[in-house]
Amino acid sequence: MQCPKCGSSEKVKAGFIGEKQRYQCKNCPCKYTRSTPKGLSPSTWELAKKLYLSGVSLRQIGKLIGASTVAVLKQVRKMDTSQSRLEPQDATVVELDELCTFLTKKKRKIWVWVAVCRETRRILDWEVGCRGIKTLKKLWKRLKRFKIEVYCTDRWRAYNAVLPAGKLVQSKAETYIAEQTWSDLRHWLARFKRRGKVVSRSLDDLIHAVALYFHKVNLRYS
Repeated sequence: MQCPKCGSSEKVKAGFIGEKQRYQCKNCPCKYTRSTPKGLSPSTWELAKKLYLSGVSLRQIGKLIGASTVAVLKQVRKMDTSQSRLEPQDATVVELDELCTFLTKKKRKIWVWVAVCRETRRILDWEVGCRGIKTLKKLWKRLKRFKIEVYCTDRWRAYNAVLPAGKLVQSKAETYIAEQTWSDLRHWLARFKRRGKVVSRSLDDLIHAVALYFHKVNLRYS
């Protein structure tokens, strides 16, 4: 048996805890009764992350792997989201659309905006906020770094106020890739399911969940 803190095998007996022999390390003041690390194995946590991105709620994942909902949430928050927004590149035709969800209650609406490249189906950029011009301006400011020739949107009035008229095409028939993105998002993340009982209680967790999914999409089409 080795010390769980420093890994030393030099120890002395230090009484009992219940019916278990306790040891004290000679190299550090650590006292222990076991040498194996506490908690679930890394492979179990990897399974939990895959279940989360497969549409299973945090509470249900905790029941399946034998962990608390808070522990599962902490692991989800550690997941990488670095590629949810892409670096500047050529993107001739880009579809923009917005999705409504709720935060804590149905009276508090939150909108997710997305810009999808039609050629590659990758998520160029996204934003979370209200449905007004203010949120769209934040997204469009970052979209300027791409070489976009055509913006395809629906007929929501905010697009007319922000996007350049010479590059704007407004038709619901021209946003089919973006609509497919929302369909997949509702399928793969429990908090976005229309008739589910799962709700978002934290804006930060909602933003992180969106970033995780868009990161997954970009990896799929990379």
